[in-house]
Amino acid sequence: MVFTALSEYSDIFIFHGSSNIDCSAIANGGITDEDNEDTRNGKKMSAEAVGKTYLYLSQQEPALWTHELDLRPAQEKF
Repeated sequence: MVFTALSEYSDIFIFHGSSNIDCSAIANGGITDEDNEDTRNGKKMSAEAVGKTYLYLSQQEPALWTHELDLRPAQEKF
């Protein structure tokens, strides 16, 4: 699934980059390609969830734009 998330990001960049739109995303924290207790309770990010977020972003309406997308595990302490 990590490959899937990176592949989705690559598709976003290819699609929007050709329109002079800067594409970037940040994933802070552990990303794992496992369905386990850590991903279910938010201690680590699942590759599936990261990939779905990138896919959602790639389908964003052209009239909108995302200024910043910072992905972090749900249980991260600030």
